[in-house]
Amino acid sequence: MGRNTAAAEVTRRWRVMAVIAAVAAVAVGASVGPAGAVGALGVGSDFNGDGYADLAISIPFETLGSGQEGGAVQVLYGSSTGLIAVAGHLWSQNYAGIADTAEHGDWFGKAVTTGDFDGDGFTDLAIGVPAEDFVAGNTNDGVVHVLYGSTVGLTPTGSQIWSQDNAGIPG
Repeated sequence: MGRNTAAAEVTRRWRVMAVIAAVAAVAVGASVGPAGAVGALGVGSDFNGDGYADLAISIPFETLGSGQEGGAVQVLYGSSTGLIAVAGHLWSQNYAGIADTAEHGDWFGKAVTTGDFDGDGFTDLAIGVPAEDFVAGNTNDGVVHVLYGSTVGLTPTGSQIWSQDNAGIPG
């Protein structure tokens, strides 16, 4: 497969996953924004349920170990005095409990969206990884990771990974 054909395939697959994520997000009343914008207005971004808006910052070209452009998402939690970095997290595929590992060019966090995907009252975070090589033999088939909110904020416990290769997802 030539470079242009491979790039077109990545784009096509990413668009399929973006549509699936957007439809799911709208179905649960989530806020949807471009990379780096989730939580910017404080809409649906209270990951720990404390009543203060939290912010998810997309860093898709972050270098993590050998995973150049593996990507990450920085989460800052809100407080009565504004956002605080002390209690924040830097999420990536190298974080314990999140499926897979950061690889060169994955772009973890290229797109992000929020919603209460499990209906527990805490805002959850969906993180797009458009260039993930998810299925053996496929290149850049892409995935979406979901981290769930809780009283302590986002947690990798029970996190999920979705792709067009999951049963019931067309593509």
